Order: sequence, then C-alpha cells, then structure tokens
Amino acid sequence: MPMPGKVVVVDTAASTARRSLGVSKYSRALSWLERESLVVLVVAMYAAGVLVRMSNAMLSDSWMTLVAGRTILRHGLPTVDTYTTWAQGVRWVDQQWLAQIVFGGLALLGGVKLALLGNAAATIAALALAVVAARRLGGSPRSVPLVAALAIPQLAGDWLLRAQSLTYVMFAALVWLLVADARSPSRRIALAFPLLLLWANLHGSVVIAAGLVALRGITVLAAKPRRTGRGLVLVVLPWLCLFASPYATALPSYYQSIFLNHSLSVLATEWGASSPSLLTAPFYVLAFGGLALLARRWKTVPLFERLCFLVLLVAGMIALRNMVWFSLASIVFVPPRLDDVLAARGRQEPQPLVKRGLPAVALCVTAVLAVALVARSDRWYEQSYPAKPAQIVAAAAARDPSSVVFADARYADWLLWRQPSLTGRIAYDARFELLTNSQLVNIYFWRSHIGRDWTNIAGCRAIVLVNLLEEPLTERALLREHGTRRIYRDSRISILVRRSPTCSRQS
Repeated sequence: MPMPGKVVVVDTAASTARRSLGVSKYSRALSWLERESLVVLVVAMYAAGVLVRMSNAMLSDSWMTLVAGRTILRHGLPTVDTYTTWAQGVRWVDQQWLAQIVFGGLALLGGVKLALLGNAAATIAALALAVVAARRLGGSPRSVPLVAALAIPQLAGDWLLRAQSLTYVMFAALVWLLVADARSPSRRIALAFPLLLLWANLHGSVVIAAGLVALRGITVLAAKPRRTGRGLVLVVLPWLCLFASPYATALPSYYQSIFLNHSLSVLATEWGASSPSLLTAPFYVLAFGGLALLARRWKTVPLFERLCFLVLLVAGMIALRNMVWFSLASIVFVPPRLDDVLAARGRQEPQPLVKRGLPAVALCVTAVLAVALVARSDRWYEQSYPAKPAQIVAAAAARDPSSVVFADARYADWLLWRQPSLTGRIAYDARFELLTNSQLVNIYFWRSHIGRDWTNIAGCRAIVLVNLLEEPLTERALLREHGTRRIYRDSRISILVRRSPTCSRQS
C-alpha cells in the first residue's frame, strides 16, 4: 500500500504541470492577441457593423430569395414563372436555387431573424477568411488591417441578405488558392473545381470565379517552362463547371439575359458603371493606391496577381456590383506590397496593454451585440415592412379577383412572402430578366413619369402600392385620376385602388 506522503508529492507535481500548461496557453493567447491586435480589431468592428445594420438588411432580392426558397422546399425546382402576371408562364431559370433553399429554409425554421443571422455570419466569415489568407500569404499585422479598413466601406454595401452573400467566403477561399498556387504551384489548386461546382448553383457570379481560374491557367501556359497539360485543365475545366446545374441546358441563355442585357443597368443601379464619387471613393482609393504599390515591384509580383488585380479593377469600374470582388481580393494580395513601403518607415509601437485591450473590448462589444440581436423578436427585423399594409393589399385583392397588384420591386416579393394568396396576382417582381424590353421601358417611364399615359401601366383595375420614399409624386398624380381612391397610407407606403373605366393597359 503506497505511503500517504508519496501520494501528495505526485498530486502536487501533476497540479504544477497542469498550472504551467494553463499559464503557457494563456501566455500564448496574450502574445497572439498582442501581435494580431489591429487585425482582430478591424474584423471585430466589421462584425459589429454587420450586426448593427441587420434590421436594414432586407431588400427586394432578399424577399425574392426567401419566396423562391419556400417554393422549392415545398414544390420542387421551378421551370416557369407563377408569381407575376407580366411573366406568367415565362421560362424561369432559377440559377440561384441552392442559395434560396439555404435562406428560405432558415426563414421557415426561425423566421426572417434566423435568415438574417445566417447572412451576417456569411459576410463576417468572408472578411475573416480574406484577412487570414492575407496573413498566411505574407501580409504583416500592420498592412493587413490597413488594407482591410480601406475595403470595408465597399463591403458594407453588400451586407444585405441575398444569394450572393453565400459566395463571398468562397471567393476569398478561391483567391487564396489561386494566389498561393501562383507563388508556389501545388495540387491544392484542384480544390477550386469542387468550389466552382457548388458555386454554380448559388449565384451567377460563378462566371467571375471561373474567369479567375482560367486566368491562372493562362499564366501557367505563359510561364517558362510551360506546363501545358496543367494550364489547359485550368483554362477549360472552369467553364464546364458552370453547367453543373439542374438548369444546365438553359444556362447559356440565362447568362446572356443577365450579363448582356443593358436595360438592367437602367432599372438596377448596381448594374451600372461606377464613376468617382463620395459613394465609390473607397474603391478608387484602394484601386489606385494598390496599383501604385504594385507598380513599385511590378516585375517581382507574380503575373497572376498583376492580371487578377487589373481584371477585377476593370470589372468593378464596369458595374457597381463587382466592386465587392475587387475589395475582397485586394485584402488578400495587396498587403505584402504595402509592407515594402511600411518597412522603410519606423513607427512607435503601442503599449502591450493597449494592444491587448482594444481588440478585447471590441470582441466583447460584438459578442454583446450578437446576444442582444438574437433576443430580439422577428418583428423588430422587419421595421421597414410592417404587416398591416400586406394584409390590406391581400384583403383588397380578395374582394376583386380581377384586379392586378402593382408594386415596385422593393415590395412585390415581400407581399408574396407575407401573403402567399397573392401568387399570380403581382404585376412584376425583382426578376427583371424575365421581362421583355417593352415592359422594362414601361417601368422606367413609370418611375420617371415620362409620357402622357405613364399612369396606365398597372391597367384599369389595379391595387397600386406606392413606395413613398422613392416615388413621392406618384401618389398625387394617381389620386387626380377619376376612379382612384386611397385605402391606406403611412410614412413609407400608400395603397391605392384603381377602378378607372377609361384607361388603357400598357404592360
């Protein structure tokens, strides 16, 4: 039988070892937090901003995503439009079906709040992964947060819930793979293909992703010595991945209707070209600043990084919606170029307590925000979309089955989400690609009050929901017409019932 004294000695040694291990882990954590203080601070502040704006993260595409997700989960993949009167029976290539299932499923499980939380998690994860990639690829703890801070204002415009949100983290991962392969070729580049296969069912931006992989293939073919087989695979296979979809045979016409339809830029500003302004200033500062940094070491920067930077820069200038891709990519490969400049300048290091304290406080604030937002009711997240107007529209439509419900894209799919009975009664919704050029022109005339008969777009018997924030003069113009009366009004929405026997339908 062991002596009591020996047992005490053994226990004391084990306890000392455990305490030493705990102190060691704590010291390493503090050392890491001190080293990555600015990186953690920037990511935490970005996360806090995303969470604070969650109640304003719903727009027309958001409601369309939820409506389509609910339809797919209950009835399977759609082939023709059944939501609207203008596009009734038109072939619908629902390329984003998988993203719609994700967000629609979250909304069915936990309401709009759960879908918004999922969207916030996806957007925060994208920035976090881009920052991690930048650090692993050689960016310093000084340069990475500086570039990320310049990119965040542009990323902030894409906090809204939409199918595209799920692809941001995939884009950061893809750029990491491609840049790492350009610096040191490896078999890990093969991971890009399953990424593209998944992406092809989430969002049409997979075309940009496939283009970047093909661009890497072109640089492989241009290198000396050439690796022809590897280069051809990288050039050709990405484009085949685009068609890994239930809608494979219809996708060519879909992409044509999206990317070659110039009418979309008139109705959807995000499809329009970017120009220097207060809104786009962060993009152009990052663009020309990054270009100047690349120019300093142009010949030493891998060819792929140079071409990728220029291609994404041009894409961002062509369309506002593409600026997010340039901003995310810049976080990954601009920091090492900035380090070349920062290395030549000394700077005073902040005190360790400050370096640890600021990110710790930011993380605590973000955690408190997350808990507070989870505790909020679902209704709080829909402050801009009160339930009463949707109920009034549904009741008015039930009283007159022959009337059309005319609302702009901001509210059309919201009405469908809240009142499924309006399916097939809405004039049009956020899927502008389903409309004819004539219908798109009529919408533009309606918004701009152009033409003598612009008010007749909805038809003679219609329930018109006017967006007072964007069309303040429309309500007054319609009320001057014989047979039109108002049945509801608040600070955002006016609902009018039109029963004019003299108007002509122009849809």
